[in-house]
Amino acid sequence: MQISGKKIVITRPEPENQHSCLFYESLGAFPIAIPMMDICPITDPQKKAAIQSKIFDIDLYDFVIFVSKNAVREAAKWLDRCWPMLPESIIWVGIGKGTTALLQQEGIPATTNSGQTTEDLLTWSALSELAHKKVLIIRGEGGRPTLAEILEQRGAKVEYLNLYQRAPINHPFDQLSSGDSANLILITSGEGLENLQASLAKHAKMWCDKTIITPSQRVAELALRHGWQSVAQAPGADDNSMLQAIDCLQDI
Repeated sequence: MQISGKKIVITRPEPENQHSCLFYESLGAFPIAIPMMDICPITDPQKKAAIQSKIFDIDLYDFVIFVSKNAVREAAKWLDRCWPMLPESIIWVGIGKGTTALLQQEGIPATTNSGQTTEDLLTWSALSELAHKKVLIIRGEGGRPTLAEILEQRGAKVEYLNLYQRAPINHPFDQLSSGDSANLILITSGEGLENLQASLAKHAKMWCDKTIITPSQRVAELALRHGWQSVAQAPGADDNSMLQAIDCLQDI
């Protein structure tokens, strides 16, 4: 499908939203920025003390897995303060190429497999046999339990390090209305989709006749349950994956 001239609602949290808008502008599209979630660093003093303690003990883990770019940004600040030189025994892992690339930019020698999702990562042979291995998952509060549950089934001892919170954004009517004329809606998480649905319902809006692009089968199924009529599944949440799904559309 020719994307040039199309109006596209971008719902990513910042700063990714701005980057995505520039990406689609470069292709001739007209992006409409309506981020669905705010990313907020942990500020509670007790939680921050617990984070620092776990960062100081990070060399006790065999694998450290980052679920998102936001996890990388927050972790990099803590690691810079607590570890002038990173421990060499850890296998640092990013979920998706974008997260892994950002880790490498931060000086963290991360690796990953092909694919962009948690489910893709779980097919990686390096994570198939984990008996007696310790795994730390760095993420935001309230993330999905799927990764930890499956790694534990494979024998790992898994712990979380929550470094940020996701807060739904309550958009006023006028801002949400800027998307009424959009051809496409890009959604990058289940939480983002739920907040979009709540925002539309609050202002008595119906966008279910628009085409929505989701980053996974799980979110695609959620969109269908919410009544979206035209749902396309991308192989991941990054811009290139979303564009790949858009290119496969016949028309909108």
